[in-house]
Amino acid sequence: MSEKKDIELDPLIQERLSEKAVILEGYNDCIIGIGSIFPHSYSVLIYDVGKIIDSLVKKDGMSFEEAEEFFAYNIAGLFDGPGTPILMSDTIIDGSIQMAPLEESSGES
Repeated sequence: MSEKKDIELDPLIQERLSEKAVILEGYNDCIIGIGSIFPHSYSVLIYDVGKIIDSLVKKDGMSFEEAEEFFAYNIAGLFDGPGTPILMSDTIIDGSIQMAPLEESSGES
């Protein structure tokens, strides 16, 4: 995690973010927008879960299963107050979050 001023972001996003916004360091390419969670009016980053997992596989050399586990324990459980980022996944099926398949994956679980 990092403070807003420490990370270089797209200027359009940078100017609209709250000073309280938490940035996941190393995952700027996984940002898909900005949003807020009621009742807070803080603008926070929205990250794509599938892109984060893909990044862990490609950049950190993890297997898909290792990346899912790392994400679950080190990113998904993050809470740092009202500036905590929103983590968006593709879809929910039978109560389970389904991640975007990796490019080299056949898409089957």
